[in-house]
Parts: sequence; structure tokens; C-alpha cells
Amino acid sequence: MMAMPPTLTPKQILVHHSADEWEEFIYEWVSALKEAEYVDVVRMGGANDRGADIAAFLTRDKTDGLWHCFQCKHYGKAIGAATAYPEILKIHSAVAEKKYKVLPERYIFVAPKIGGSFVQLLTKPAALRAGFFEWVAKNAEKLDEEYGEGPLRRALDLASRSDFSRFEAGNLDKILEVHSKTPQHVRRFGTRLPDRPAIPAAPPEHAPKETRYIQQLLDVYHEKWGCAPSSPDEAHAHPKAGPNLRRARGVLLR
Repeated sequence: MMAMPPTLTPKQILVHHSADEWEEFIYEWVSALKEAEYVDVVRMGGANDRGADIAAFLTRDKTDGLWHCFQCKHYGKAIGAATAYPEILKIHSAVAEKKYKVLPERYIFVAPKIGGSFVQLLTKPAALRAGFFEWVAKNAEKLDEEYGEGPLRRALDLASRSDFSRFEAGNLDKILEVHSKTPQHVRRFGTRLPDRPAIPAAPPEHAPKETRYIQQLLDVYHEKWGCAPSSPDEAHAHPKAGPNLRRARGVLLR
């Protein structure tokens, strides 16, 4: 008998995603973050994304008001500070050069693999800031050529006054937990559909909001089975109308 290939877990499947597929997955997750109450979520990735692959807006002012930035990274190895520092500079430069009006309130790095030392560094904003400026000093000549002296100075001035606690790392387990409740999860990972919630048993007494609905059902039962159109008790006692009525009331009250 031929052995069946092992089933890949969602985490294993994500490792084999392309960078674009990973960004699409993160977009699906961010769009499902109901508790965040985002007004809109937009994919901004590309060569000129200015440090923001996905932007989630908390107000209709969009990037002019409160917003969150999700930076998507999909590499074969775990990302660390060396990957993050250029992105941190990029988002400060974008605001300093007025590409965005304000810095995002939260800036989340999302990757299939994130180095443990980098996760720990993100819990220490002061150390993250110090490490960032050490990286800038070591790469000053290269950065000056890339950004230009004036733009680089303005970006670093803003970074010196910036709250580095805005930078954090996404937790893949929590991301998958939220994504598992979206319609896209089954399509993306081939998992089984979640069980439909059970229809609750309706209380014996009819609620006022059910009156018109029940009367319409009684009219149908009268036409189909001859039940008195003004007698819910007779419908309840009928072998076919009774179960149908109880189920229909449960659906209404769910």
C-alpha cells in the first residue's frame, strides 16, 4: 500500500508562500481584526511603499490620522534587527519628507520566522533605538549616498524624537488563530470547514418580536396541513408542523 504524504500544517504551508502570497495572507488577517475597528485596510506594498506594505486606518483621515503599519517580510531565514533597521529608517524618512503626515501608531513586522533575539529587542524600546543609531553610524556613508544628506538628517532627527515602542513583531500563532475564522482560511490551507453553530432551543413562550413571523408560519401550516391559523398550540401538537415551528423559532432567535 502506498503511504499517504504527510499533511502540511498552516505554518509549514506559509513557509513555502511567495512574498506576494505572504502579503496577501497578512492582508486577510488584518482585515479580520474586528477588535481593532479599522475604517479601512489597504495593501501599499511595492517598490515605493515607503516602509508600509499594509496600512490599516483607525479614522477616515487615513495616514493623516491614527493608523497602523504592517511590514511583511518573507525570507528563508528568520528576520532580525539587520532586516528591521532599514525599514525603521524608511518609515521615518517617509514622514520627514511628508510622504505620510504622521508616523503609524503601531508598526508591526510580520514574517513566518522572527528571530528570538529580535523579539526580545522589540520589548526594550530604548535598546532598539540605541541599536538603530549604532547601525546608522556604521553605515553612514552608504546611507548618505542612498538618501542624501538633507533627507537623512531630517529622518534621523525625527527618529531621535520618536517613540520606538511603536515597533513590534506579529505572533504567527495568534495571526493563524484569527485567520482560521475567515472564509479564506479553508481555501488557503485546505482545512475542514468549521462546524456550524447549533440552533438553540426556543423558549416555550413566544417573544413579542416573533408574533408576525409565527402568524406567517401558522398560515402556511393551515394551507399545507389544515392546522387552525389562530392556534399555535395546535401547530405545536402536529407531527410535522410542530418540529418545523420549533426549528424555525430557533433560527429566528439565534
